Amino acid sequence: KANADREKFVQNMEVAVETAAAIASSRSWGLMEAASRPCQQTCRRATVRQASETLWDTGLLSRGNADELTVTSVKGALLACLPNLESANAEELAGEALIGFLARSKVSSGAEDEAPMRSLLR
Repeated sequence: KANADREKFVQNMEVAVETAAAIASSRSWGLMEAASRPCQQTCRRATVRQASETLWDTGLLSRGNADELTVTSVKGALLACLPNLESANAEELAGEALIGFLARSKVSSGAEDEAPMRSLLR
């Protein structure tokens, strides 16, 4: 069960970041996809996955500042692979990803009354 929850968390985070990146590109934020190389896109996907796995594995998500940790982690993953991306844009994209992640997690868990992130920690 723990491995299934971990994989669900990681997959939901990956989908959230991909969705946020697609939305950002459609808004012409001058973000990374159009200007980045294919290797940078591959790096971004791999680094977001690794960051998500690390977030889960450390157990820090249950300490009350999961939102801040998630945004910081995703922002770092984006900046590691996309050096031309401005820090403010990376943070905004990470925030959008977190919002999408929480909405997706709430729907998939069916948890109406509890925090979506917390429902993934069970």
